[in-house]
Amino acid sequence: MKRFGNMLFIVAMAVCAVAMGRTIHRSFRNGYPAELNVTKGEAELARPLSQRSVRLGGPSEPAAKREIAGVVTRVSDGDTIWVTDTQKVRYKIRLYGIEAPKAKAAFGGESAARLQALVGGKAVRVTYSERDQYGCILGTVWLDGAEINLQMVREGLARQSRYNKDRRYAAAQAAARTRRVGVWSDVTK
Repeated sequence: MKRFGNMLFIVAMAVCAVAMGRTIHRSFRNGYPAELNVTKGEAELARPLSQRSVRLGGPSEPAAKREIAGVVTRVSDGDTIWVTDTQKVRYKIRLYGIEAPKAKAAFGGESAARLQALVGGKAVRVTYSERDQYGCILGTVWLDGAEINLQMVREGLARQSRYNKDRRYAAAQAAARTRRVGVWSDVTK
């Protein structure tokens, strides 16, 4: 009877997955579905520090940096892009250290349009060392040596995240606010 219940559950999950347009993979690696293409080191980076079996980087050294090179195939909003590498693996990238307005918020459309103009369809390099709680890569996007995350803050189309302690971002945000550009255009001094 228990086996029948398990089979019924699997069939129900498969039907739901097909209805949602997704496929079910039986193979899991390091606790992640195979289609996410997560390595053991990346799986460790995705876990909170308290749950890691091996600490990556100590208090005085940064966590291991990883890199993705590919073409930006989609811009979701002012701080989220999709990058496809040469093996046709798609990665969802959240630009680390910034917070852009959501699509329906004020300046959300402008922020997304500017990011599209900067990187849409172009070959970029993404450096990262961690993932967020949803599995998205938190990365810094580089295009021809320019740091796109910082550029979005400089143009006033994103704000420095409270987790980002980089002084360059704070200075860029202060300058954008002083110039009253982007999200800072309707802020009183």
